[in-house]
Amino acid sequence: MTYREDFIKNGYVTIKSAFSKSEYQHLRKTILSYDKGKRIIQPNNVISDQHLNKVLNNKQIKDALINIFQEEVLYYPNIHIQMNSFTQSAHHSMSGLHIDASSELTSRRCALTDTLPRWVNIGVYLQDWNNGGYGGGIMILPQTHKLIRFLCRWEWGAKLSNFIVRLLRRAPDFCGKTIPSNSGDVIIFDNRLMHASLLGKKAKAMLLPSHEPHQNKIDAIPEHYRKYAFYWFAGPQRWWEEVIEFNFYARVLSDDQVFSEDAFNYQTFKQAQHTQDWQQQIAKNASSERHD
Repeated sequence: MTYREDFIKNGYVTIKSAFSKSEYQHLRKTILSYDKGKRIIQPNNVISDQHLNKVLNNKQIKDALINIFQEEVLYYPNIHIQMNSFTQSAHHSMSGLHIDASSELTSRRCALTDTLPRWVNIGVYLQDWNNGGYGGGIMILPQTHKLIRFLCRWEWGAKLSNFIVRLLRRAPDFCGKTIPSNSGDVIIFDNRLMHASLLGKKAKAMLLPSHEPHQNKIDAIPEHYRKYAFYWFAGPQRWWEEVIEFNFYARVLSDDQVFSEDAFNYQTFKQAQHTQDWQQQIAKNASSERHD
């Protein structure tokens, strides 16, 4: 089965060993220097770091995307790193299941009914899914990408889908199916597929019940069990402007609001480069790597 067939059927594909042991160990070492009580390394920091931005040059990822979309793809400048993000609702013992196309769902974009989404999410995992009992990958709710695609064919379907997503977000974490990823693996998934970060038994015992700040407990996790994952979006060039407008710019905070250091900062898109400049930077990084 090709990546495209597997992606359409299951809503995700896994690229095994996309990064070698030496590569993912070097990335972990670099990220550790940032891991000082934060949950996110923002795009501007990742893009400007010559060690971290090399993940964008991985040929296996690009080849898989071309196989899925059957055309050239662009990377969106939202590449960031989530650190020790076991679940967004760990302190409430909920699954935290969600979809990435929440903005499109709210605006009822017709693209949600297409066989392929306008864009996909890419996750690069630098530890095994179990991660010594702490949790290191993601779980999904199988076939939910098809459910949302089906329901959104009707005007009322978008509202119903939104309700279902909010409802399932509060479901117990055992409702999800674990994707058995290993260190250096990559998962590409449909933006309509419900998913959440894995919360291992050791992490759950540490975080629940929560009587003190979440980050205080996270900081107690041994270095070799810290959870690090890169995420960014990718999709066909023809949909770039639509995706930027209805996903990213729709979420940008106003100037008088203060974003949390623990959350992704959508204001970074006000500083993001234009499409051509961003892609040229990726090409430049790839060229420099070939000559090193």
